Amino acid sequence: MTQLSDNSLVEKKEKWVIEKTGEKYHFTRWLGDQVHESYAPVSQDVAGIYAAAIVQGFQPPRCLSYLDKLVG
Repeated sequence: MTQLSDNSLVEKKEKWVIEKTGEKYHFTRWLGDQVHESYAPVSQDVAGIYAAAIVQGFQPPRCLSYLDKLVG
């Protein structure tokens, strides 16, 4: 929150920006007019998981691993 001169409190607006460059997606979190967090580029399938987490109020997961495929 930001303190104004008239002692009223104003919450900073949170905004997520998703940019696509080629086959990669870049996520950036803004608070007010400043970048608060920036994430490494990810593939489309991981970007879908990030977006689902963000919309539900979570941070993007730090580590995702593909399931091992069964042999045979």
